[in-house]
Amino acid sequence: MKITIGKHAGYCWGVKRSYKKLLEAAADESNDKPIVTLGPLIHNPQTIERLEEDHQIGYTDDAESVGTDTRVAVRTHGVKPQVVQEMEARGVEVLDLTCPLVRVIQVRAEKFYKRGYHVVIVGSAKHPEIISITGYVPDGEWSVVESLADIEKVEPNGKPIGVVCQSTHMIEFVEQVVEALKQRFGGVVEVEFKNTICFVTTERQEETKWLAEVTDAIIVVGGKESSNTEKLKKTALECGATHVVKIEDASELDVSEFRGKAHLGLLAGASTPKWVIDEVVEKIRNEVGEAVEVEDLTESKERKTKEAALDREFE
Repeated sequence: MKITIGKHAGYCWGVKRSYKKLLEAAADESNDKPIVTLGPLIHNPQTIERLEEDHQIGYTDDAESVGTDTRVAVRTHGVKPQVVQEMEARGVEVLDLTCPLVRVIQVRAEKFYKRGYHVVIVGSAKHPEIISITGYVPDGEWSVVESLADIEKVEPNGKPIGVVCQSTHMIEFVEQVVEALKQRFGGVVEVEFKNTICFVTTERQEETKWLAEVTDAIIVVGGKESSNTEKLKKTALECGATHVVKIEDASELDVSEFRGKAHLGLLAGASTPKWVIDEVVEKIRNEVGEAVEVEDLTESKERKTKEAALDREFE
């Protein structure tokens, strides 16, 4: 059996950056205040558990409950700016760990509003990234579109429409939304779209299509709350993969499902740590009952080069 681990499996650049900065802050001996994150840092329970057990970094969903004796780290998905402003006004020390590529979306939405546009945000209304973006546009000046049916609820009141999207969304759906908005409003108002899907998301989805073609089955590893992980599974199925399993960690994997398969593809969401991926591979090695060859593409020169360029751009 051969296992190919996708080039972009595991922590994306933005998650690596946030995690690294959080641990650096926790290790800063000049500041002995404990740290909590505002909401889970990322959508991966294994990472959140390790942060608490190994580094004593917990999280809270209630910004108002945090006192000045505690440092607060903004989660990778970002939060509404008003939340940060309120905490800082109370004297709370805030460490902003928002992914810079999410910050790009926040800024783009704000620019659309300042130019007089009604802002349409394509994504899940309950996702923390989308909630953070809405904080950069006044209420009544934005609409969230989760499905094509939501377009009927968009009321730009004669203003042009500026469209941005969740960083982990699928471009095919976003393009459908843009086209539907043009059909409904194009003759009346301008519809302008800025593609704010993260390049890592696009590359993961392209890689999923490739693995769906060259493997006999695909295992997708990621947290149950992870939007991008769910989309990897959906992409694999849409691209013709006939056997796709999504798991959170090795404990959920039934290796017997894959006996007799010659080639497995292993994908993982942007918030899945490499050690969780490695545990999945090790379980297959131990239980499949045959020799296993592992092709690990996560250490590719291409990926390292891109991440190094992002480090230089945003540090």
